[in-house]
Amino acid sequence: MNIAFINLERNEERKQYIMDEILTKIEMIKTLKRIDAVDGKKFTEDEKKFWGSRKNFRTMCCIKERVYSRVGCMLSHKKALEYAISQGLDNILILEDDVKIGKIPDISDIPKNTDILYLGVSLEQAKEEEEKQTGKYININPKFNKVWGTFGYYIPSLTKIKEIYDTLFTLKRNGSIDSDILREIHPKGNCYILNPCPIIATELFDTEIGYSKGHFKKLKKNYC
Repeated sequence: MNIAFINLERNEERKQYIMDEILTKIEMIKTLKRIDAVDGKKFTEDEKKFWGSRKNFRTMCCIKERVYSRVGCMLSHKKALEYAISQGLDNILILEDDVKIGKIPDISDIPKNTDILYLGVSLEQAKEEEEKQTGKYININPKFNKVWGTFGYYIPSLTKIKEIYDTLFTLKRNGSIDSDILREIHPKGNCYILNPCPIIATELFDTEIGYSKGHFKKLKKNYC
């Protein structure tokens, strides 16, 4: 498995934490790469003006500083996908640097044509149809729930990595990485949640994108 973790240069403590998590919890690591995250707090005035004027980000955040941090998050995930494409990787697990990793099972039997497999999710809404699903892989039906969280997701092939990159980053109106995936990728019907989720978001560190303490505790986690 190829792994890329997103980490701000100034967050050395997080870097050491996530590397320890990966190296002690994940077997069969093929490649491991740190992605130098884009720091929205260091945007130039021109960058702030450009991103602050984007409707999708303005409506998402009422506080401008949060806009810049979430733009930085989106651009960091873009860098992770660009890295995978440039290296011709046949799969990629993308992690944010504040997650807790449990035992990851063999996922070689992943459903055919999977676009994204979430190893950790935050479910804002969950309806009866999804709650009834059982088995190793839970198919996401975007008509019935909203799956948030890009803190731990797997893309199973270079073809899918390229397709997702082209879909997300040729958009004229980028929003947050979570909302863009939900809006552009989930409707294809080929996204799944690994059940149970081996990766969870933690609150070991202060948030970098404006979520309040306790945010993830408020979200319903059906499968984690």
